[in-house]
Amino acid sequence: MKRQAVLSAVLFFNAFCCLAQTTPDAGTATQAPAAGAKPDAVTPPVAKQDAGGVIAISDFASYADVTRIPANIVSQCPNLGRQFSDATLKSGTGLGLQLEQSGSVDPAKGAPVLVLSILSATSAGNAFIGHRKSVSIKADLYSSGKLVNSYSMARDSMGGAFGGLKNSCDVLERVVNALGSDVAKWLKTASR
Repeated sequence: MKRQAVLSAVLFFNAFCCLAQTTPDAGTATQAPAAGAKPDAVTPPVAKQDAGGVIAISDFASYADVTRIPANIVSQCPNLGRQFSDATLKSGTGLGLQLEQSGSVDPAKGAPVLVLSILSATSAGNAFIGHRKSVSIKADLYSSGKLVNSYSMARDSMGGAFGGLKNSCDVLERVVNALGSDVAKWLKTASR
């Protein structure tokens, strides 16, 4: 009976924490800068996707600086970058964007290119005491070899419903799935 009460308490806590999370405003292109920090310059969207235009996206979002990513995330969650790219592709095509994944994207070639990168990731907690995971990303949109728009975003998760039954990589993948959807929504407005 004691075991059942503990399990019920853990499930209730995880469900409550999931409800406490908020989603970002889809119209917000960048995070609010930290106190004293200068905001990133974001140029107005000028890249247009014509009827036959395809935007190439990297099939794997690399770490911008692997030294900012804890070694346990790099070694235990090797598919995080691919998951982020796949989520962006899935959400983008669902929104009617013409996206194509490529193993190597080169903005200098002139075609529209979306370069995805993971800026930071944290993995605190576990299934027993509760997950506290976060990921921040950046998406750079290039056209004619020039950076025309940039998007930065961070999200966190406590595991959501049944978070106590998920491992750390599952929760981090949940975060990058949401970020992929955010990037696709931003790209939809940025590529008009």
